[in-house]
Amino acid sequence: MCMIKDIKDYLHTFVWVCFLMYYRLIIVTMKCFMLKSEQLIGEHVDSLHANVLNMHDILPVSLQVDKYGYNPAWEAIGYCGPDPLAIEHRKKAQQAAERPLERNVLDVSSVSKNGLCLQLKEAGFEVLEDVTHMAKLWHEGKCSQEEVRSAIGVKCDVVVVGSGSGGGCVAGVLAKAGLKVLVLEKGKYFARDDLSLLEGPTLDKMYEGGGILTTAECNVLLLAGATLGGGSAINWGASFKTPSHVLEEWAVVEGLPLFNKGSQYEAAMEAVLSRLSVQPDPGEENLQNRLMWKGCKKLGYHIVHASRNSIADHACGWCGFGCWNGKKQATSETWLVDATTNGATILSSVSVNAVLYRNSAQGKKHQAVGIVANMENHDGEGLLFVESQATVVSCGSLNTPVLLQRSGLRNPHIGKHLYLHPVQVMWGYFPSDGVSSEVTYEGGIITAVSQEVANWQRGGHGCILQCPSFHPGVLSVIVPWLSGKDFKKRMSRFSRTAHIFALARDHGTGSVSIGKHGRVISYPFLDPIDHQNLVDGGEAALRILIAAGASEVGTYNRNGDSLSITEENTSAQVEEFLQKVRSRGLGKLETPICSAHQMGSCRMGKDPATSAVDPNGETWEVSGLFVADASVFPSAIGINPMITTQSIAYCIAHAVIKALS
Repeated sequence: MCMIKDIKDYLHTFVWVCFLMYYRLIIVTMKCFMLKSEQLIGEHVDSLHANVLNMHDILPVSLQVDKYGYNPAWEAIGYCGPDPLAIEHRKKAQQAAERPLERNVLDVSSVSKNGLCLQLKEAGFEVLEDVTHMAKLWHEGKCSQEEVRSAIGVKCDVVVVGSGSGGGCVAGVLAKAGLKVLVLEKGKYFARDDLSLLEGPTLDKMYEGGGILTTAECNVLLLAGATLGGGSAINWGASFKTPSHVLEEWAVVEGLPLFNKGSQYEAAMEAVLSRLSVQPDPGEENLQNRLMWKGCKKLGYHIVHASRNSIADHACGWCGFGCWNGKKQATSETWLVDATTNGATILSSVSVNAVLYRNSAQGKKHQAVGIVANMENHDGEGLLFVESQATVVSCGSLNTPVLLQRSGLRNPHIGKHLYLHPVQVMWGYFPSDGVSSEVTYEGGIITAVSQEVANWQRGGHGCILQCPSFHPGVLSVIVPWLSGKDFKKRMSRFSRTAHIFALARDHGTGSVSIGKHGRVISYPFLDPIDHQNLVDGGEAALRILIAAGASEVGTYNRNGDSLSITEENTSAQVEEFLQKVRSRGLGKLETPICSAHQMGSCRMGKDPATSAVDPNGETWEVSGLFVADASVFPSAIGINPMITTQSIAYCIAHAVIKALS
């Protein structure tokens, strides 16, 4: 019977592969027409074909599981699926895991209109009987009279749109100051026991675009959170203070006193580090990070421990799927708990349409009065109007500018200056010695960082080196397709393939705007400085992997460049390979470039001619409308941005308090 079941599973997978391979030609053709670029279609069709093949054919098969949450390919590649410790813990647990926000998160999709109104009243909010005065402000009456009559209205001191590092921090600080806060989140709340720890369901439910999001040019794969807690819920926990050279640049070059030495911002960073329980000692390091240490030490490269927002014994390789034991201090475990403890309420499954504002005679053109949002519940689709004294937009760098543009703001810097921290990944294969059962995807993710090629002493436009968390699905997207046999070989080595990535502090920028078919994220092919830095960073990563003892190293360029390392290898052969990689460069659509950090699309500045928000995070066009997320960064920072995002949000929250007092 077991044999029959296995055959059925494999046949099921085989049918999927056949169907997707047949469908591939249609996908490729449609993608080419969508790109509307004859040069791209002609010159780079092979690269595009390979990218689309991986994204649309291989990814679904890699992520697919049966009704038991199992994929028959896992055994062949040495993958265990969900964290075994979590599975064992859940089996033995006498009671369900703590749900820190349970009573204070209202999922509007699971209640009726009357039920939602009742719960809001019980939470201490004033529910509005008539929202006509708000509806009139929405682009001259964009909704019908029937929609206005059936809409829900609620009043609060501050409405916060978004619950990630920016919105979560702001909500916690404001509520603790005694303000009545309502947080709106488009995603859902996944408490500890709700997490599947499966790659496919997690990408689909907790990541922007279902985890398959690219720039308009298809040259960067974007990873961003779309759940309660935002990026803090699914990031890898690295927690770094803003580099001193970045603060100096923002203070001196950008003219922002907030970032002066000894300023409010430094105190904010300390408050954030304390609230997130950031620890400088990562404890026991996993296989990947130990190999990186070994290679760096052998070469004499810079390397230090990476601080994390979790205790030292949190050796989990599944942080990208949420934290099943709550040891990683996401906003859903920290700031949002502070907020709800002090009277705030969170509405999930709410998509905000626009910020509402009226003409003001107070010097600025407009005065924010709240928001209008879409919601879908037991009674069908409807509108939610929130009237507030202040509005804080914290949707992240990919969504905040779109909301502001959709609301009618016209500052030309909204949506511009998008930084992505582009990443190139290198790999090294370390065969098992037959004694150790260690695999590269288990254990703490980022516990070390090298600044060997970061150029922090010369302006900071270089690359840091770190280790990523790769599970089979995402890895299958970036592995080049040379042949079925080659792909099988690469994936069969999955559990013993170590990765080091080079993350560039980008000099070039992109943009976010609204197109005919929705949001457009554009990032023209790499600025020459960024290209050179990524090439340098990639070479450094390869040298580290070779020095650490890899039996084979390589790139994820579409040509599948690799070098087997044997005792017969001469240093000249190694240098010849590295020179080949350097000379090939990245090429348009030839090397997978990823981004997990998006910044700068509503940059802070001292003048509306050069920025989208003022030094307090308030928009130049609308009083009472603040932006508090990574989109306000004046530039990229070249290091994991969570602490910087929360520290700026902390300062902006205090600016909101001052404005309302």
